[in-house]
Amino acid sequence: MLFYPGWIVTYYYKKFIILNQIFTLENYDIITVKDDFLSALLAIYFKNKYGMRFVFQYTFPIEGYKYNKANSIYAYYISKIQEYIQYYVLKRADFVFPISKSMEFILKSNGVSNLKMMALPMGVNHTLFSPEERKMNIKEAFSIGSSKVILYLGSMDKIRSLEIIFYAFTTVLKFYPNSVLLMVGDGDSKKDLENLSKTLHIAKNVIFTGQVPYSDVPSYIAAADICLSPIAPLDIYKMSSPTKIFEYMAMCKPIVANEEIIDQKEVIEECKCGILVKFESDSFANGIIRLLNDFDKLENMGKIGRTWVIKNRSYEILAKKVEKVFVRL
Repeated sequence: MLFYPGWIVTYYYKKFIILNQIFTLENYDIITVKDDFLSALLAIYFKNKYGMRFVFQYTFPIEGYKYNKANSIYAYYISKIQEYIQYYVLKRADFVFPISKSMEFILKSNGVSNLKMMALPMGVNHTLFSPEERKMNIKEAFSIGSSKVILYLGSMDKIRSLEIIFYAFTTVLKFYPNSVLLMVGDGDSKKDLENLSKTLHIAKNVIFTGQVPYSDVPSYIAAADICLSPIAPLDIYKMSSPTKIFEYMAMCKPIVANEEIIDQKEVIEECKCGILVKFESDSFANGIIRLLNDFDKLENMGKIGRTWVIKNRSYEILAKKVEKVFVRL
């Protein structure tokens, strides 16, 4: 039997009471849930009770993520039980928005009808993420004016194995000693990465900003010459749709990303806005050096990327696709 802590039971009980009051007072056509499979069970109940449509947006296999982080027998069995709940929910949803085409394929192979699915990948607010919209001069703020800036943006959790960036950067410094690695974000491996930079004797060329306000992120990306999207090729990530590459593209920045992540591989292959490498330090180093050696090419890659992302992954474009599904339902 699966047991949850008391506060979780209380939380969902209160949610049930509130939803029951809402649906008693008002008529709704569609109820949507994102990722939360326990809330989805409530949605199925209300769907059946009130004759609504139920839509599930599936952006990340959170239970698999928890298991990979915990790596214990208990976590494994819990994830398996919750995986069963997951497919119970997905098969009873009236429509499912998987995060990527590869996730859509996996769900189809597990019995979810492709007639009620449409991939809804990540996108970007290209108005906020625009080269003209930066608030701060980050190069000036960190006194790195003439340096070549290589940027990583995102979570620094241990499961992401970001050590490869630092080993790659040690190679880059041999060819471009004036380079700076700008690490924007936070996570449970940040301290370990700071120590690694000291061990590798590159700490003076690495800047850790910590968590920054989302509205300031465009300014940090604007400071970069090359942006990195290294994503560990774990099953939970392979079918993801990395937000960071679309934010990089909207800011006209060329990208070095690993090819094991299907969505970013397909995007970069299609629009030629960067270089695809393997999730290995030598491969990332070679990709970064290739771009720095052909600096004139960087600006063109950036322009191509912004044009493509506005046309294909802007929130306006994605919203229109969602609207068509909701109207049909």
